[in-house]
Amino acid sequence: MLTRTGAPAKEPLSIENEVVAGQDAGAEVELRGLRHGFGELAVIERLDLQVGEHEVLGLVGPSGCGKSTLLELVAGLREPLGGAIEVGGAGSGA
Repeated sequence: MLTRTGAPAKEPLSIENEVVAGQDAGAEVELRGLRHGFGELAVIERLDLQVGEHEVLGLVGPSGCGKSTLLELVAGLREPLGGAIEVGGAGSGA
Protein backbone atom coordinates (compact mmCIF):
# COMPACT_ATOMS: atom_id res chain seq x y z
CA MET A 1 0.00 0.00 0.00
CA LEU A 2 1.22 3.51 -0.72
CA THR A 3 0.70 5.90 2.12
CA ARG A 4 2.27 8.87 3.80
CA THR A 5 3.88 8.22 7.17
CA GLY A 6 5.01 10.74 9.73
CA ALA A 7 2.04 12.98 8.89
CA PRO A 8 -1.69 12.41 9.03
CA ALA A 9 -2.67 10.82 5.73
CA LYS A 10 -5.88 11.98 4.11
CA GLU A 11 -6.41 8.73 2.23
CA PRO A 12 -3.91 6.12 1.04
CA LEU A 13 -3.32 5.67 -2.66
CA SER A 14 -5.62 3.08 -4.15
CA ILE A 15 -4.49 0.92 -7.04
CA GLU A 16 -7.05 -0.42 -9.48
CA ASN A 17 -6.29 -2.62 -12.45
CA GLU A 18 -8.31 -4.71 -14.85
CA VAL A 19 -7.59 -7.15 -17.64
CA VAL A 20 -8.83 -6.13 -21.06
CA ALA A 21 -11.28 -8.86 -22.15
CA GLY A 22 -9.86 -11.65 -24.28
CA GLN A 23 -6.19 -10.77 -23.73
CA ASP A 24 -3.39 -12.86 -22.21
CA ALA A 25 -2.25 -11.33 -18.91
CA GLY A 26 1.45 -12.21 -18.61
CA ALA A 27 3.13 -9.86 -16.10
CA GLU A 28 4.91 -7.01 -17.90
CA VAL A 29 5.56 -4.86 -14.81
CA GLU A 30 6.27 -6.48 -11.46
CA LEU A 31 7.14 -4.72 -8.21
CA ARG A 32 8.31 -6.78 -5.23
CA GLY A 33 8.78 -5.25 -1.78
CA LEU A 34 9.30 -1.79 -3.30
CA ARG A 35 10.33 0.93 -0.82
CA HIS A 36 11.10 4.61 -1.32
CA GLY A 37 11.08 7.77 0.75
CA PHE A 38 12.53 11.20 1.23
CA GLY A 39 14.60 11.64 4.39
CA GLU A 40 12.47 10.50 7.32
CA LEU A 41 9.29 10.41 5.21
CA ALA A 42 8.48 6.90 3.93
CA VAL A 43 6.37 7.32 0.79
CA ILE A 44 6.21 3.75 -0.56
CA GLU A 45 6.48 0.84 1.88
CA ARG A 46 6.79 -2.81 0.77
CA LEU A 47 4.65 -2.50 -2.37
CA ASP A 48 3.99 -5.70 -4.34
CA LEU A 49 2.23 -5.25 -7.68
CA GLN A 50 1.89 -7.11 -10.98
CA VAL A 51 0.52 -5.48 -14.12
CA GLY A 52 -0.04 -7.77 -17.10
CA GLU A 53 0.70 -7.04 -20.73
CA HIS A 54 -2.88 -6.02 -21.58
CA GLU A 55 -3.97 -4.65 -18.22
CA VAL A 56 -4.95 -1.07 -17.54
CA LEU A 57 -3.81 0.42 -14.22
CA GLY A 58 -5.16 3.54 -12.54
CA LEU A 59 -3.38 5.29 -9.66
CA VAL A 60 -5.75 7.34 -7.54
CA GLY A 61 -4.95 9.25 -4.37
CA PRO A 62 -4.46 12.62 -2.74
CA SER A 63 -1.55 14.95 -3.39
CA GLY A 64 1.67 13.71 -1.81
CA CYS A 65 0.71 10.04 -1.46
CA GLY A 66 3.31 8.63 -3.91
CA LYS A 67 1.65 8.39 -7.34
CA SER A 68 4.32 10.32 -9.25
CA THR A 69 7.13 8.78 -7.20
CA LEU A 70 5.89 5.30 -8.15
CA LEU A 71 5.82 6.18 -11.85
CA GLU A 72 9.31 7.73 -11.63
CA LEU A 73 10.62 4.53 -10.01
CA VAL A 74 9.07 2.31 -12.70
CA ALA A 75 10.45 4.61 -15.44
CA GLY A 76 13.94 4.41 -13.91
CA LEU A 77 14.12 8.11 -13.04
CA ARG A 78 14.62 7.30 -9.34
CA GLU A 79 16.34 4.42 -7.56
CA PRO A 80 14.27 2.49 -4.99
CA LEU A 81 15.51 2.26 -1.41
CA GLY A 82 14.54 -1.41 -1.41
CA GLY A 83 12.75 -4.07 -3.36
CA ALA A 84 12.79 -4.93 -7.06
CA ILE A 85 11.24 -3.55 -10.24
CA GLU A 86 10.91 -5.72 -13.34
CA VAL A 87 9.65 -4.24 -16.61
CA GLY A 88 9.23 -6.57 -19.59
CA GLY A 89 11.48 -9.19 -18.00
CA ALA A 90 14.37 -6.80 -17.29
CA GLY A 91 14.87 -6.24 -13.57
CA SER A 92 16.40 -3.59 -11.36
CA GLY A 93 16.33 -3.04 -7.66
CA ALA A 94 18.11 -2.09 -4.48
